[in-house]
Order: sequence, then structure tokens, then C-alpha cells
Amino acid sequence: MAETRELTQERSGGLDALRMLAMGMVVCYHLLLHGGVLNGAQPLSGHYWMGHGLMVMVNVGVDVYALLTGYVMAGRRAKLGSLLSRWTQVWFWSVVLTAVMLLAVPSLAGEPGLWAVLFPITTSQYWYVTAYFGVYLLSPLLNAAMDSMSRGQLRQVLLCLLVAMSILPTLLRMPSAYNLGGGYSMAWLILLYLAGGWLARYGLPWKLRAGQWLGLYLLCSAVTFLSKVWVEYVTLWWLGECKLGNLLTGYTSPTVVLGAVCLVMAGATFRPSQRASRVFTLLAGPSLGVYLIHEQNLVRTALVKQRWAWLLELSPLGMAAATVACAAGIYLLCALLEGGRMALFQALGIPQRCRRLGERLERWLEQREE
Repeated sequence: MAETRELTQERSGGLDALRMLAMGMVVCYHLLLHGGVLNGAQPLSGHYWMGHGLMVMVNVGVDVYALLTGYVMAGRRAKLGSLLSRWTQVWFWSVVLTAVMLLAVPSLAGEPGLWAVLFPITTSQYWYVTAYFGVYLLSPLLNAAMDSMSRGQLRQVLLCLLVAMSILPTLLRMPSAYNLGGGYSMAWLILLYLAGGWLARYGLPWKLRAGQWLGLYLLCSAVTFLSKVWVEYVTLWWLGECKLGNLLTGYTSPTVVLGAVCLVMAGATFRPSQRASRVFTLLAGPSLGVYLIHEQNLVRTALVKQRWAWLLELSPLGMAAATVACAAGIYLLCALLEGGRMALFQALGIPQRCRRLGERLERWLEQREE
């Protein structure tokens, strides 16, 4: 257990590579979903199946990112300074991008309101960040709970949660009784945090290489995709229209969760060269900034929403390749912008000030307890 924790606390190149890949998947997913590629494809056409095949492969990105949070935070002490630093990052991009987009596209005036711009976390302008802040605040309790449990107890809790929150709702096609919101919720991220903590502490019983874990992820993706193909053709034959095709494609789907777990294990066992590790660390550092930039409300409205349907003019294979290439380009551009923000904040001493303020608040709270 101690050895596993030591691994989670070093920012290994494999985990950085996975963090970068996960956010790249999120960008690709948004191009397909918000960009109009999936909605614009003729049902059951080559573009339709190629688009949904790619979607199935990348929609594990959010689950992977959340699992990584639990994996890396296992055994770590949550610090208020880190939370304050993250808040300044979110606030900066919310305000700056709103100002830039309103100057560039005045017709966007009115959305979102000033309150939402100034308080992006409280008003859920970024659903993942809002949920993440809640998980981070609860992380001391979650870590303490995991530390106090035996291996068997923690396994029992996780299996029961997965059955109740993933397997049964998926198979029964019923809304979850736990307000999971299809995976767009703090409750779901808490479950993934616990699962990531388990992986950091105990791993999985199968000692596989990174390539083998990657193969299992591809197998999970294939099962998800083939289930969609089979269900849509059966319902078309039986009912005259395609239905229930998204049975296994949501964030809470067992096959999506299992695929995400396999990718985390691939990242944990991947050992790149020292030079490659430095590159991965450099590119993974701005990953949350990539999300904050390309998913900012006005940026998505003006530059993403229904703006990428032109990809359907390419061949199905060309469309998939171009979507991945565009997602990679967007990631690199946003990472460059986030790197500029990081350099600016360092020059202004903002991270250091957040750390000192966090330490003062922690000391004050501890004194109040006495």
C-alpha cells in the first residue's frame, strides 16, 4: 500500500500522458457532440457509424480524468491554497474570455449574465469544475474513510456503489435514484474518486503491461459500439425506427467505466523515457486550462456549437482523422494560452499568495477548534 502511494505522489510520465490524452478525448467529444458532427450525419450511414465509433472511444475522457483525481489525491492532504489557486484560474478565464468574445462578437451580449461570469463555479458555468470543487472539499473525508477501511470493506463498498449507480440504472434504462445526472454530477465524481483511490492503493489483481491494458480498453469500446449497432438495427427491424442505441454510451455505463479503469491502469504501468516524460508533463500541466478555454460559454457558442459539421464533407475515415487532428490542434492552442496565463500568474506571485492565504486560513481554523 505504501509503495502504491509513493507512485501516486510522483508525477509520473505515464500518468501525465494519460491526463493529456483524457483532456484531448474531452475536446474531441465536444467537437463531435456540440460541433454538429453526430447530429448532422445521416442515420446508419458510414459517417454516422464512424462518428459514433469515435465518440465511443473518446467519451471515457471525463471518467478517466475523475479517476486520475482520486488516484493522485490518494493519501494526499487537501490544501486550501491549492483550491484558491484553482479558483483564480477559473475566474481568470471566465472574465477574460467573456470580455474578449464580447468585443469580437458583440451579438453575444446578454449571455451569460454578469453574475455567472463573476461566479462561474457557483453558477455551474463549467459543470465539471463545480463538481470537482465539491469533491476536493470532501477529499479529506473521503481519504479518511478509505484509510479507515480494510481492503475487503472498501472493495465491498465500491462494488455496491457500482451496482447501484452504474449497472442497474444502465440495464433497467431508468433514471438513477441518486441524482447522478447521467454522470454530470458531484455524486458520480465522488464514486470515481473512490475508485481511483482504490486503484492507487491496491491496483488490480492482474499484472498486465500498459499495452495489454490498452487492448482491454479497446475491447470495452468495441463492446459499447457493437451494442449500439446491434440495438439500433434490431429496433429498426422490430419497431421501424432506431431506439435505445445509447444503452452503453453514457458516462455511467459499466463498459465506459471499465474502459476508463483500463486506461488508468495503462497510464500507471506506462514508463516513458525521461525525455518523453518531460514533454508529457509540460503538455499535461495546462490540461484543465484547455477545458476552461474551449468550454467557456461564449467560446462554445461562437466557435464550437454547430461549427464543425463541415467535417461531414470528408470521407468517413477522413472525417474521423480530421476530427482527431482538429481536437489535437485545439488542445495545443489552448495549452499555449494556458501556459501564458500560468507565466503571468507566476510573475504576479498569485500562486504563492494563494498558498500563503490558504495556510493562514488553515491555521486560523485549527486555532478556532482549540
